[in-house]
Amino acid sequence: VKQAQHLLAAGASVAQAASIVSQGMEALATRTTKAPTAAVSLFDVYAEDALPELQNATEYLDSINPSYLPVEYRGQVKHIRELVSSLSESMAAFHASSDAITSLLGDGQRQRYLVLFQNHTELRPTGGFWGSLAEVDIVDGELQRMEIPGGGTYFGQGQLSEDVAAPVPLQLLKARWELQDANWFPDFPTSAQQGMALYEASGGPSVDGVIAVNASLVADLIDATVEIELTKYGVTIDGENFLFQVQKQVEHMYDRTANLPKAIIGDMAPILIERMTSSEGDTFLQMASLLSRGLAERDIQIYHTNPDIQSALSDLGWTGELLGNTGDYLHVSHTNIGGGKTDGVIDDNVTVESTLRPDGRIENVVEIARTHHGLASSTFSGSNNVSFTLIFVPLGSELLSVNAAQPPEEDLFESIEDVSPNTELERIEPTTIDPNTGALIAESLGKTSFGHWLQTRPGSTSTLTFRYVLPKDILNEPPDDLLHRTAKLIGIPQTVQHSMHIQKQPGVERRETHYTFFSNASLKPVWTTEDTSLELHLDSNTDGYFGMIMEQ
Repeated sequence: VKQAQHLLAAGASVAQAASIVSQGMEALATRTTKAPTAAVSLFDVYAEDALPELQNATEYLDSINPSYLPVEYRGQVKHIRELVSSLSESMAAFHASSDAITSLLGDGQRQRYLVLFQNHTELRPTGGFWGSLAEVDIVDGELQRMEIPGGGTYFGQGQLSEDVAAPVPLQLLKARWELQDANWFPDFPTSAQQGMALYEASGGPSVDGVIAVNASLVADLIDATVEIELTKYGVTIDGENFLFQVQKQVEHMYDRTANLPKAIIGDMAPILIERMTSSEGDTFLQMASLLSRGLAERDIQIYHTNPDIQSALSDLGWTGELLGNTGDYLHVSHTNIGGGKTDGVIDDNVTVESTLRPDGRIENVVEIARTHHGLASSTFSGSNNVSFTLIFVPLGSELLSVNAAQPPEEDLFESIEDVSPNTELERIEPTTIDPNTGALIAESLGKTSFGHWLQTRPGSTSTLTFRYVLPKDILNEPPDDLLHRTAKLIGIPQTVQHSMHIQKQPGVERRETHYTFFSNASLKPVWTTEDTSLELHLDSNTDGYFGMIMEQ
């Protein structure tokens, strides 16, 4: 009866919170003051009212013992609890960060941003290749100025004042590190800082921050408004053909004399932005929903030079950082290097097997299988996909072996004789080459990384397998003190905690991940986040968490 009462009370609180949020969304859609900064402040009033109801609902749901519920409803209640808890945390983060958000939008002071468009069909660690950019000024949430170089991120190649070596794998394309290749790091703030440095070294002005936007989100935003007619190019752009038409113009149809391949971006962007900022009613709500989802799924990532603003954005989950966590961790990052626009037709399948060895250490085997569905005759997706694939794992992990790596021939890499050593890269990411496997090993961003080459031809599947052992202290074992030794002596079970956090790579369209933990006789699993199952399956490119308690 008590469980039922708590469910009813939680339901009442959720309903009340939903009503308040709905009123807030309606107020936003019909507001008379169109400034986005005013919209943030307005919605914050409703968020503040809804937050106590969501917190009450979370407390009621957390107090429910699933064993008292009918079996067929336990999964639903668990899902509802996770959903309400997540919503409560997000609402609290928004309320705490509303001032920082208005500052981000230029509340009373101009903010200048470098906006980088990421092409997810040519994967890079933060989500896609940086081919196009815009320099924008925002005041009170309104766009005051926007410049989009027709040459895209290549605009300042001739003015680049720093000739430093690119990361070794990128030397397959260029020995010198340039702006278009700046997002080498999967941690977005680190890549953004590198992008700002190379932008300024190429003749660009200093900026207050960097915003990366994935092309897939732009397509969704176009779909939410109306198709864009570009008579100058003889094309009509909608969400479905956006990427193809833009790539066609950028790579094949542009005026070779003017040599401004990215000009179509500059002609299209103002039209889309004007439609977004002037949207009302249902269209406004659809836009807000798409932007909210884009921020949550890291199709939009933001870096700001102001530490207070950056910290608030980080609390909201908008900064694209690599997670700092305890326990096991995995982030698989593909960098397409000269592999064409092929990642949009590739399926990723990641299999992780963790085995508890007799010596008490955990050994992991990570197999990455990629299936290329492109046709060799396709204009953009018919190339051989060449990926330098990195896995980021707990700091201190030791590489044991790599199977099926496919490195390019050494003579295909550019010579670095004419460029200077990259001391900043060496500081951020000191690397070594493993003599046994040829893998690139680094300790950076609070992780250890192992990297090697994976090539996949159209119509084929290729695999790359890493085997490594985790640090000795990865298991959260009970301390070896008098209290715990006594408890063990008199037969009180001792428990060990273990977890695995899987972090997605933005921009990957199709990825399945399957994690399995194999225990041994010394430790018996007694509880897991998957209802005692020792497996976790993610059927889409998303973050995942697996936790367990084992008994000695």
